[in-house]
Amino acid sequence: MQILHPFAGPVQLYLEQLADPDRHRPAHCPQCQAKHPLIAHGFHTPTLIDSAFDGEIRVRRYLCQACRRTVSLLPAFALPYLRSSVAVIAIFLIARLVHAKTLAAALPPAAPYQRGQFWLRRFRAQAEPPLPHEWTTGLRYPDTNDGNGVLKRYRVRMVASVHHR
Repeated sequence: MQILHPFAGPVQLYLEQLADPDRHRPAHCPQCQAKHPLIAHGFHTPTLIDSAFDGEIRVRRYLCQACRRTVSLLPAFALPYLRSSVAVIAIFLIARLVHAKTLAAALPPAAPYQRGQFWLRRFRAQAEPPLPHEWTTGLRYPDTNDGNGVLKRYRVRMVASVHHR
């Protein structure tokens, strides 16, 4: 299981803070709700693409002694099962949906167009319907025509759903 660690700051500062396993240790198991601190259980190393970083990061893992399952403490700038950071995806979505750039122009350099299509599908599927005041001030997205000439408007949430495997 992965839980988001509310870390605010650059990737380099996050990597420096990993030395202390007690710094953000969960007080209880989020899976079995056992009321004892989890024990440090090593790291796993996913790759991350950020605006100022491209490489592997270490993600701290903890073990629950009651249920024998592990919990990874994923930093908030990374999304579960995605290589790109929240900032990179947000920049792409703003360029594509707000500024109406082409898919190729909105994508980061050397990123395949399929990645942009995936991000659009994933975040549009999770978009909330607009609030009433947004109907008059909302943004127009050129490729969301509903067939009647009316453009749908979305307010994109920057929260990814976590698919547990």
